[in-house]
This record gives sequence, structure tokens and C-alpha cells, in this order.
Amino acid sequence: MYSNKSHVYGNALAALTALVLGSSVLMGCTPQGSSGDGGSSPSGTRTSPPESSSSPSQSANTPQVGRDGRTVDPAAKAESCSLLTESDIKAELGEWAGGLQSGQGVVSTDRDGTAVDSCVYPLESGAGTDHSVVVEQRKFETAQKLADSDPFGLLMSAEPVTDFRGDAKYGMNSLTGSTEYVLVSVQDTVSTKLLVSLPSGPETPDYANVKQKLLALGKKAGL
Repeated sequence: MYSNKSHVYGNALAALTALVLGSSVLMGCTPQGSSGDGGSSPSGTRTSPPESSSSPSQSANTPQVGRDGRTVDPAAKAESCSLLTESDIKAELGEWAGGLQSGQGVVSTDRDGTAVDSCVYPLESGAGTDHSVVVEQRKFETAQKLADSDPFGLLMSAEPVTDFRGDAKYGMNSLTGSTEYVLVSVQDTVSTKLLVSLPSGPETPDYANVKQKLLALGKKAGL
């Protein structure tokens, strides 16, 4: 999806790719069709790169600490990439996943100690996170820190949904040129987000149909 804050997710995917391949710059490459200065979308996924203070001589697998205090570990395995299989995504999204690419993960720790594990599945070759499936788990140090983060607060038109572990809400974020369909589930000190971003076009997907697909995908992911 393409937002008026085009930093929504486009740069995040480049970050994931760069880190998995051992790049020393988290957001050094901007995917085709994306631009921006980094930041967060209404769904709350961080897209701005931590400005690395590491030197070029450091190992590609050395954790990188940005000036924002976030630490990215290029060597860590993103467990979020194991929550869904490509077959799961294709089965639920159908033609929307016709160009599905392999998941690209990144593991980081925020300044406040929150562990962030995310995985991005582009829905077409060269796509950024504005046209993708995103799975993100945030593990907070305490229940109070989770509550303070307000995990549902950035969902537009959020509505409670049932039959998921813990508390869960579904929302649709309408952005300029794109729409994000988001499911967030909170259990204990863990917040898990599943997002499907689709670019706007002459034919807008039926809201109820997308919701049904996303909730089914969320169940497969164990939300």
C-alpha cells in the first residue's frame, strides 16, 4: 500500500532484506515504488532505520545499536517467520498472493527493552511493505509497559473479534493510495500483529471479504 506517509512500510522491507543479508545499514535500500524519511504508519510498525554507530570493520553479524537506542541483531532468527507458511498465505489470500515472495525477518530490541520480532512477505516481486503481509510480535518486559504502548490505539475503526487467544481487535487503516487490514492480539505481555497491505486501485476489495480472509489467516498464525 502507498500512504501519504510513504515511509509506512516501504523502507522497513528494505531494512529486513539488508539485515538478513548482513548489510550494515538497516534501511539502506528503498524498495521500488516506495520513498520517505522513515517513521511509523497508523498500524504502528516502525520503519525508520536506527542510525548505526558501528564501524565498517565490525562483523555483519554484530548487533547494531542505533542512535534511537534500538538494537538490531542481524544474526538472530525471526521466529515470526515461522508463524505462517507461504502456503497458508496463498490459501487465504488467493489471487492477492499470486506474486508472493519469501518472508524476510528482523529481530530488534527497543530502548525500553521491548523485544520486536517481525517478518514481511512481499505480495509481488520488488514490493515494499506497502503491498505485503506483515507479522510482528512485540514482547514487553512488563504488563504495564504493554498497556502503556496501547497496542490497539493506532487501529482505525477497531472492532473486537472473538475466538482468538487473549484480547483481539481488527481494524482497517485507510491511507492515501493504500489500505491496511490489521489484526492485533494481546496475551500476557505479548502483542502480535498481522497486517495485509493492499494498494488502492480502481477496484477496492470488499471490506467483509478481506476481514474474513485476515481472520482466517490470523487463526493459522496462532493469534
